[in-house]
This record gives sequence, C-alpha cells and structure tokens, in this order.
Amino acid sequence: MCFRWIGGNKQIIMKIVIATDAYYPQIIGSSYAVYNLAHGLKEVGHSVTVFAPTAYGRNHNEKIGNLEVDRFIALPIPWQQDIRTALTPISVLERLRRIKPDVLHIHHPFLIGRSALTGARLLHIPTVITNHLLPESFLMFLPKQGTFNRYEGDLKFTWHFVVGFCNKACFVTSPTQKAVSLLKEHGLKVKAKAVSNGIELNRFNPHRDGEYLRQRFSIPQEPVVLYTGRLSEEKRVDILIKAIPYVLRNIKAHFLITGDGPLREVLRLLAKKYKVEKFITFTGFLNHDDYPDIYTIADLFVMPSLCELQSISTLEALASGLPVVAARKYALPELVHPGENGFLFKPGSSEDLAGKIVKVLSNSGMKERMGKKSLEIVKLHSSQRTVEEYEKVYSNVKYGYELQ
Repeated sequence: MCFRWIGGNKQIIMKIVIATDAYYPQIIGSSYAVYNLAHGLKEVGHSVTVFAPTAYGRNHNEKIGNLEVDRFIALPIPWQQDIRTALTPISVLERLRRIKPDVLHIHHPFLIGRSALTGARLLHIPTVITNHLLPESFLMFLPKQGTFNRYEGDLKFTWHFVVGFCNKACFVTSPTQKAVSLLKEHGLKVKAKAVSNGIELNRFNPHRDGEYLRQRFSIPQEPVVLYTGRLSEEKRVDILIKAIPYVLRNIKAHFLITGDGPLREVLRLLAKKYKVEKFITFTGFLNHDDYPDIYTIADLFVMPSLCELQSISTLEALASGLPVVAARKYALPELVHPGENGFLFKPGSSEDLAGKIVKVLSNSGMKERMGKKSLEIVKLHSSQRTVEEYEKVYSNVKYGYELQ
C-alpha cells in the first residue's frame, strides 16, 4: 500500500478508473468536470484511467497530458451530432477486468457507465457514482416538438432511471446540496454527499487580461453583461435577449454571448426580432487559452438557465470576480447569495432579470463589493478541494473509513 502526505496527514495512493459517457472534446459541463477531476487525481499521484467514448474511429487508447484514456467506439446521436454514445459494452468489461482498480467512479448512467457498473459488481470493485443529470436538462436532448415544458410528463420515468442507477453504487455524490436532496426526494437509498465540480482558481481569476478580446470582437467601452455556455433550450438565453430592451431603456450596456449550440441561429433571429442585434456580440466558442480571459472584460455575469445542478460557467464567473444575476432555480442559489455577490431573478421573467441587471450596473460600489464576495464564495469550490474530497470518498468505499 502506497501513501502520500497532505499537510502532514497520510493519504493512500489508489488505482482509479473513471467511467464517463461525456468527455473531452465534448463541450458540456460534466465533461469539463470529469476532465479536471481525472487530471487532478493524476497530478497528486494516483493511477487514473478514463473510460470514454471515441471522438473518432474505433476502440483505442490515447494519452491526454499524462492521463491514460481508453476510448470505446461511439456514434453521434442523429438529432444531436455533438453528443456521442458508445456501442461496445463487452470491451468496457474486458478492460476493467485487466486493470482491476481499487475504485470505479462512474459519471453517467449510459452505456459506458452501465457496462462498467456490471463489471464492477462481477469483480467486486467498490463503486462511486456521481449524478450530473437533471431530468429536465437531459430530456431537452430528445427529438420532440413543443415548448420548453413539453417534457413534464416524462420526469417521473427519468428520475426513476437516474435514481435506480445511483442506488446500485456504494456511495453517491452530486455537485451541490440541492442536487443530493433531489436524489433523496426521488428515492435514493445509499449514502450520499455533495462534492463540488470544482474550478481551477489558477486558470480563472480576476488578474487575467482580456482587452485583446475586446478589440478582436469590437466590443464597445460600455458595461458588459456576459453569458457563457451552451446555446441550447434549457439554458434559456432567450430570456436574456428579451431582457435587453428593458435594460437599454435605463442604462447603456453591451451583451456578450460566448458559446455555441443548436439554438445559435434561433437566438440571432430573436435578437433581430427584438431589434437588439447591434447590442449583442456572439463570439462562438473560444479556444482553451482565450476562454478564461473573456470574463475579465465583463462587468456582470448572467445565468438564466432553469436546469442547473451547479453551473460550471457560474463558478468560472465567481472565480473571475464578477457579480452574478441568476435564475432562482435548483442549485443556482447555492452560488448566488442575494445582495451579497449578486441577485436571483424570477425564473423565466425577462423583466425581473432586466431590473436586477440595471440595479448592479447602476451602482459601481455594489458591483465592486459583490465581485469581492464572489471571490470568497468560490474558494470553497477549488479543484484542489474537490480532489481531496473525492480521495476521502474513495478511501471510505475501499477501506470503510475516511483517511484524515
């Protein structure tokens, strides 16, 4: 048995397999969280292998940095070409048998995750499952016509699908207290705790300089309201666009929308319909090095999503020292404390969102104070802390207690 030392305390070095149905280069929040956790565990000395879908080609092994990644053949979902699903459960089982890890950590209840869970039960490998899925958000990926509320009849089935899978683990985590509470409300029986997705504080911080991005995208020298993330239905960026006319009646501002997704052109057309297209810059995806810098040219971050179990984009904004206005829905109130580091608005209300934006941007002292509070709040969500929390979870399921 190998050990490392954390601040004078002993910690076991383990062989860990992370099984995920979403991973780099897929651009969704959970793939970032899994990527950062895997690299963080590797950096502190653990042996880590990631099971993930292929981005191209057949089953293969690759190195990403110093991390071993086993890719299993996958095909894009016809109605969501940027989402892939694996096809070879037997290969997952065979690879797990060869590695024989101390702990298996599963992040999604789909084919790779389910195949790995089957193998772990056959091989008596302790298993941790992290739930990143909120049924409302998951159902938005299905090809079904209607309004945003079209999925309500399917929620009970989807919760059963998610919680039934989680109940087969030795231990369950989810990124926030709200996320854990939702699992318990829908029938979770096994031991569970909240462990943040984490944020790289050395990468996202207010000391970066993004002025070159202001020049690249010709962003005016006015207060900037930023949204970053996927442009898909559940993120409700339409609410932000509809709020812009209300904001502009009171103050000058420019709106920066960074990211891409299936609703990109729909949102551009919506901006034209509301005659605010000249007040919005759509940047598309930014590369890895540029992305953290976009936060530094913003004065305020907005998260209008109705489907967040945490929100990595909001964590990035907090780490960048920004005040945040977010929907009062699910886990967002755990990151946004009204009157302290931002405000919460009535979900779906563009008028209420606009009022909160104006309130922050009209008061420079409030904006500065709230930005400082964001930096305090985000300290609890550092990637280092997340790695240490998972080390405790792993030692608990492997050896029956937490090493301190």
